[in-house]
Amino acid sequence: LFPFFQEILQSQLEDLMPYVFQVIAMLLEATPGDISPTYLSLFQPILAPCNWQMAGNVPGLVRLLQAYLKKGCAQLLATQGNVVDQIIRVAELLMQSRRTEQSGMKVLVGLVETLDAQLLAPVLERILAPCVKKLGRSNTAGRIL
Repeated sequence: LFPFFQEILQSQLEDLMPYVFQVIAMLLEATPGDISPTYLSLFQPILAPCNWQMAGNVPGLVRLLQAYLKKGCAQLLATQGNVVDQIIRVAELLMQSRRTEQSGMKVLVGLVETLDAQLLAPVLERILAPCVKKLGRSNTAGRIL
């Protein structure tokens, strides 16, 4: 399946991309053990802002990102560089739009739930900043909470 998924993603087939993200998330969740190199090779590309700017992709991407974090947050931190900052930037991007702000919150919650306390402490302020900013705006608190 992965060659087909990679072809769809590389070709930017917008009608199929949301489904590919959801299927990959389900497969990742169902796969025992650590994140395989095949899944790891897909991780960085899913963080690309162009994927998150297409509103139809967002629910599948959020689920996929949460699956990656639950499956192997420590593994991602060890192999993917500064992944926490990249994920926070994705959440900030999502929170700029009313249409995707709840998805941005889901991304941040997923990050907080999976990060070790020692790794969370240095970035907690950065995680909370977009939340506080959004809550400070009118009519946002009810939608987020």
